[in-house]
Amino acid sequence: MQRRTNHTNVIFIFADQLRASSVGCYGEEDVITPRIDAFSREGVIFPVCVASPSVCGPYRGCLISGQNPLSNGVIANDVALEVSHKTLGECFHDAGYDTAYIGKWHLDGPDRKAPVPNERRRGFRHWAAANFEHNYLESKFHRSESEQLVWKGYDAEAQMDELLDYLEGRPKEKPFIAVLSWGPPHNPYKMVPQRYLDMYDPVSIKARPNCSEIPRDDLWGYYAQITFLDEQFGRLLDELSRLGLEQDTLLVFTSDHGDMHGSQGVYKKGWPWDESIRVPMIMRLPGRLVAGSAAGFTISTVDIMPTLLGFCGIGIPKEVQ
Repeated sequence: MQRRTNHTNVIFIFADQLRASSVGCYGEEDVITPRIDAFSREGVIFPVCVASPSVCGPYRGCLISGQNPLSNGVIANDVALEVSHKTLGECFHDAGYDTAYIGKWHLDGPDRKAPVPNERRRGFRHWAAANFEHNYLESKFHRSESEQLVWKGYDAEAQMDELLDYLEGRPKEKPFIAVLSWGPPHNPYKMVPQRYLDMYDPVSIKARPNCSEIPRDDLWGYYAQITFLDEQFGRLLDELSRLGLEQDTLLVFTSDHGDMHGSQGVYKKGWPWDESIRVPMIMRLPGRLVAGSAAGFTISTVDIMPTLLGFCGIGIPKEVQ
């Protein structure tokens, strides 16, 4: 067991295209997420967390910069983040934190296969990431700028392995922030190990009230991917307990945006309705956040950076909105 620190660590986990209604503890759809549901009872659940904007790259630009897209310039996918002020990773790094980023970055311009240069990793020193990747069974990433690597097996599981290895081997004299950006449950929806598909009967999947037809095949894979992520999140919860890091660590689970899946007659993201813009947000920090509570206010993407910095007593750049 690791010694309790005098600082708050941060682990920020976000899925890609996971809407709030498709997480069990939000009580709207029949999706199997027992570990996330249990986690929600240990922390604070946000009934209304708005992904603004509800598109991959612009969300990430907002998350990392603390600014809205019209200020940070990332107004669409495949636009590079170019802000001059200190970003999330740089603020934590400069405050003496060890910093790690794992998974999908999507903030370094239109060349989705190129490595992200060291100077454009915005303060994250431990790096195992790709600018863009959604081939979960042959998912490529970089550590250095020169060598392209492939995650072993299904990438979301391998990325969790990476995070758990980081927690074990990181510099123990420093507090840390670790960000894990998963690709699922973004399409291709059926690209998921078979045993998770076997947990659902596609014929019995129900439509949301505002859905005129049921895209059962897509929802089948979508739900299976979500249950897969739930199991991976459970591995993290178990490891934090084993390492004795629960009390010192602000753990956040959320998503970059949702997925319409036929609601309002449209699909995927970028639409101004709940299925696209309302995402799960659950935070746990024992002793500082009331277990089993629900926030009585709305939180949005631009609020995340100053919230994380504030929990850790780190100054917030004046440019943050």
